Amino acid sequence: MTAERSSLFRPPVLQRGDTVGIVAPAGPVNRKEFEAGVLALQQIGLVPVFSESIFERERYFAGGIRRRVDELHEMFRLPEVKAIICTRGGYGSNYLLPHLDLSLIAKNPKIFCGYSDLTTLLTYFHDELSLIGFHGPMLAKDFARPEGVRGPGAARRQLWAAAVDYYQLGFTCDGGDLPWRGRRQIVRWVPFTAGCLSRNTL
Repeated sequence: MTAERSSLFRPPVLQRGDTVGIVAPAGPVNRKEFEAGVLALQQIGLVPVFSESIFERERYFAGGIRRRVDELHEMFRLPEVKAIICTRGGYGSNYLLPHLDLSLIAKNPKIFCGYSDLTTLLTYFHDELSLIGFHGPMLAKDFARPEGVRGPGAARRQLWAAAVDYYQLGFTCDGGDLPWRGRRQIVRWVPFTAGCLSRNTL
């Protein structure tokens, strides 16, 4: 194991029955899509929790900066929350950076999953805390849709698989999803950063 790999923190995988916190650090939330995403998480055995304030709207954002920061802090603080899944991207997560309590997050590291505008937070947590992030599916944009993360060929299916106990949560393997299972392979660790390039340049 390289020194670089050992210095990174990878949170434990999710298992059936685990609690996941839902947050909206960027754009405003569509309630219908939100509810569909919550149902999808419940159907695979996860327990979503969220604040009713998540439906607030302030211009292009899911509420003001203080609301969004407090929401993130609360989900990192709660010991029963094993992962944090973002509702959607859009715009605005960059405004949260100066207000985040990194010491709180460092003491409570967990899965943080999102993409698009959330690349800002994924990159920030990685650079400042060595926390491995998951550039993976979001509640209202992936879990809420029939093809979502469970349909054959779903774009973010393998990314989500890295965060969960794939089989315990009821996913099926079509032969190409997890090529390392049941086979002997030489695996080489390669540092990899995924994200939205326009956000990685901020």
